[in-house]
Amino acid sequence: MRLGRFGLLCAVSISALFAGCGGGSSTPPATLSITTTSPLPAGTVGTAYTSVTLAATGGTAPYTWLLSSGTLPAGLALSSAGVISGTPTTAVKAAAFTIQAKDSTTKPQTAALSATLTVNPPAELAITEASLPSGTVGAPYTGFTFAATGGVAPYTWSIPAGGAAPPGLSLSSGGVLSGTPTSPAGSITVQVADSEATPQTVTQTLSLVINPAQSSTPLLDGTYAFVFAGTSPQGSPAAGNAYDLNGTFTISNGAVVSGFYDENSNGGPVVTEKAITGGTLTSYTDGLGTLVLNTGAATTITFSLAIPASGSDIRIVEFDDATGSGARGSGELKRQTAAPALPTGPGSFAFLVSSSNTSQYQEWLVCSFQTNASNTIVSLKADTNAISASGTRTVTSFSNGVSNILTYGSIAMDGNGRGLLTFKLNLATTFHFSFYEVSPTEWFVNSADPQSELAPLASGTVYQQVGSGSFAATSIPTTSVVEVSGLAPATAGGTIPDVSAGIATNDSGTSTVSFLYDEYKGALTTAVPATLAYAVDPVSGRVADPVDAGTGTDTHPVIYIIDDSAGAFKAFIAFPGNSANSGILEGQTGSSFTNASFNGSYLGGSFALSNTTALNEVGLVKANGSGAFTSLANQSAPTGLANYLSVAGAYAVDSTGRVVVTAPDGITRIFFIVSPDKVYYLTDEGGGYVGSFEQ
Repeated sequence: MRLGRFGLLCAVSISALFAGCGGGSSTPPATLSITTTSPLPAGTVGTAYTSVTLAATGGTAPYTWLLSSGTLPAGLALSSAGVISGTPTTAVKAAAFTIQAKDSTTKPQTAALSATLTVNPPAELAITEASLPSGTVGAPYTGFTFAATGGVAPYTWSIPAGGAAPPGLSLSSGGVLSGTPTSPAGSITVQVADSEATPQTVTQTLSLVINPAQSSTPLLDGTYAFVFAGTSPQGSPAAGNAYDLNGTFTISNGAVVSGFYDENSNGGPVVTEKAITGGTLTSYTDGLGTLVLNTGAATTITFSLAIPASGSDIRIVEFDDATGSGARGSGELKRQTAAPALPTGPGSFAFLVSSSNTSQYQEWLVCSFQTNASNTIVSLKADTNAISASGTRTVTSFSNGVSNILTYGSIAMDGNGRGLLTFKLNLATTFHFSFYEVSPTEWFVNSADPQSELAPLASGTVYQQVGSGSFAATSIPTTSVVEVSGLAPATAGGTIPDVSAGIATNDSGTSTVSFLYDEYKGALTTAVPATLAYAVDPVSGRVADPVDAGTGTDTHPVIYIIDDSAGAFKAFIAFPGNSANSGILEGQTGSSFTNASFNGSYLGGSFALSNTTALNEVGLVKANGSGAFTSLANQSAPTGLANYLSVAGAYAVDSTGRVVVTAPDGITRIFFIVSPDKVYYLTDEGGGYVGSFEQ
């Protein structure tokens, strides 16, 4: 029998065509279901969405995906393959929509997912730099590119309204800072905006040090002595950690090669002749500079300097405390004029030392002592203003005379040129001060005793007195300039700077000195008067009111004459009272002053105050002789360091030599002319300080 075609196919492919040959029906596919769950992964505006590929099971693959209702967040799209991708442009919380999946059968199955997707706002926009590479006036600044995080890229950079890039530099919209700086600077303020529909903007002031052009003639080679006072590194809360240094180092070929120093602090211990193993010196054409002293394997001390053209009095501030919690303070540096040596023959010396105790209350000691040919102290006069732990302020005067039995101290010196001054204010208490000579007639001194109630930490200067034995009322010139500093008890506890500067006039016919000074003690007070009716001790140069007995009730200042030479008068001055103010009285040269009397470039800085709130500053002041004023300063403050702060303003000089500066920042700046090349300075900046500036 012959099979037809149909029968043959059934025979050959019966398994494949079983259904067609009446062999039964196939198993239908599983029900289609979406396995991706809601909510979907969140996205962020401006950031590419991490691609999500939707998944399903059942039905017949491949699947086709579509959005059946609602909308995806702006910037995102769904492909037919089930991939959600893109970059969100708008923040939205739990955007709701329905996604449908369809399989590939002739009569497709469908499944739906009700989903939500959140798009978060972009991360907060932030500038990533804290400081920038330094530059130098006149040298091309290597292009630096700012960076930011957060927000939506790309970013646009600019200098905000009211700000300016350091002269000679410019900032591109892409954040590149470049150019050739033309003047010193310490910071730059920049602004960045992102690309959101409503852009985020951030403005920030960053440290950018543009140093002056370097000088080809740094400090002269030789040996230098220095003295420094301030506060040691602070804990939390800040404490009255007074900190003093004095020492010496040698410069050769413009570099520090060796030296040593003494160190004392309220926390102790006393350090004697610690080695300075080297260091670097950088000086600039405008008279400012930086000195780094290496004091250990990985330890350095950095000072910012102001070097007057005369080089006679270089003011220094410690300049390595970037946070405001480390050591900081002020001092001076002078080149030694002769090899260290003990005085020869009898002599008379005066000194003033001051500091704060562990409660930050100010104390001072002013003294004149006389030595014999063996450098033994055979007589002295001294006054102290000290405060006890109970808060009682006591002014005490000491007067010890020559005796065949008693001595009152001595002077000694070791092979390194470190001197030791030992003296007694009474027969029970001995004090020790180390000293390093600027010259045989000028020494920088530092307390060498551990700090205690009877021996407060203090530093200062000893001068050999000129005119001892013949001091008289006529030793005090007709007009002098005075400046003093101290610490006043604050109403909220602790202390605040109490600083003054002014004019002193002497009527030698009635033996009365009249003072008229400006004082800053949290607020400026002008035209503060004081008088001193006095008698003069011809040997010690002690100038005091005879009614003051040194019993704790003294109400008048005391003066100790250092030099009564014509045109060179100089004296220490100290005031009673809770602020314990002390400082310098110096004869004024000139009279009937005008704006032309304040003319030229002056370099200097602050006098030391051992107080955690004190501002320490060195800088350059320029006066053009006709009323225009500019300044450039480096500051160390409780908030950290500030480089090359510049101010321009106007000044006016009255007939007494008092100079008042008016500037847009509103800071009080008052100068008093001492001589054509020297001024004293009073300011309320940073809580107030006094200082000196010289040409």
